Amino acid sequence: MPDTPAETLTAAANRIDDVLAGTNPGPWWGDDIDEVQSADGQLFRAISSSDGRPYQNSRYAALMNPQVGEQLSRWLKAEAQEAIVVGPALAVARLLLGETAE
Repeated sequence: MPDTPAETLTAAANRIDDVLAGTNPGPWWGDDIDEVQSADGQLFRAISSSDGRPYQNSRYAALMNPQVGEQLSRWLKAEAQEAIVVGPALAVARLLLGETAE
């Protein structure tokens, strides 16, 4: 695991970049059944939510499409350049790396 907050942010941004390299371009959208789609067609089917409404999961997955990932990576990299790294950026980075937010 990274030693400093800036290293944590950079590692999380790099993880996003690595995953983005193989994705279909955004935007994506979720339908009212269970599919996540892009301009290239169906990407995958979402698993039903706990209350049996699969479209909520497909909509959320679509919301976090590659366009969002690209901006999230840019944000984390920019925050890593700051002298003091605290707050939401560090919490998001830790979660992306499989750690707890705190």
